[in-house]
Amino acid sequence: MPPYLQLDRKPAVLAQRGDGPTNLHDDITSGLWCPPVRIGRMASWPRHETQQLIAARIAGATKEQMRALVAKLVAARKDLMPQIEALAGPVQLPLEPLEQPEENTTP
Repeated sequence: MPPYLQLDRKPAVLAQRGDGPTNLHDDITSGLWCPPVRIGRMASWPRHETQQLIAARIAGATKEQMRALVAKLVAARKDLMPQIEALAGPVQLPLEPLEQPEENTTP
């Protein structure tokens, strides 16, 4: 699976960051960490984003540099559609809901 399609749930992200949920939430609110991708009720983070943000921290990025990286990563999410279509074929948005089978109401 391409790295830009791999998602990590919150426990995995926290383990990689080495801190707790309050710090993650504060960083998201401050623009120092990417917000999660929501799929239904599930919140996940693209693995490549987490890796790039941790690498930037290790390299000693300033808060301004982290905010710029977060903005770049979030904006790049919109550019993934051509790569996804190359793997799975054209995707039409919004997706049509599945039709529900008619219920048999005869006794």
